[in-house]
Amino acid sequence: MKLQIKSHSIRFRITMDEMLELSTHRQLAFETHVPQGGGEVATLRYGVQYLPDIAASDLNLFPFGMTLVLSETDYTDLANPSNEGIYVRREYAGENGKLIRFVAYIEKDMKSKKDKKQKKHKNRKDASDAANVETLLRQPEVNEL
Repeated sequence: MKLQIKSHSIRFRITMDEMLELSTHRQLAFETHVPQGGGEVATLRYGVQYLPDIAASDLNLFPFGMTLVLSETDYTDLANPSNEGIYVRREYAGENGKLIRFVAYIEKDMKSKKDKKQKKHKNRKDASDAANVETLLRQPEVNEL
């Protein structure tokens, strides 16, 4: 899972293998360990959870972590092969009453490791084929009798 945090958004990006795990176990949980100056290690915990009984999806924050909790509707939308992701939008009044929009979203990374390996192999093969063609074009012409 990849996690991207910006000023007014948090993006979860899951692989298709992780999507399968979410459908099976209803939960994905990850940790990132961050060494601190005094030799201690802090842990950032993040994940996605599917709870079919909740009315609306939400982003739950807790000390040193967060969980994106998906409702039945949003999980079903995410599981739909034609949908790339789902969005949990919230608004709140910021400083001076200015409306602030926040979004937490989860997107499927449609490229699996297998697809990436196949693409890398194909790119190498294409480069090799191109080199072979170039070599053939540089060879002197041979006249047949």
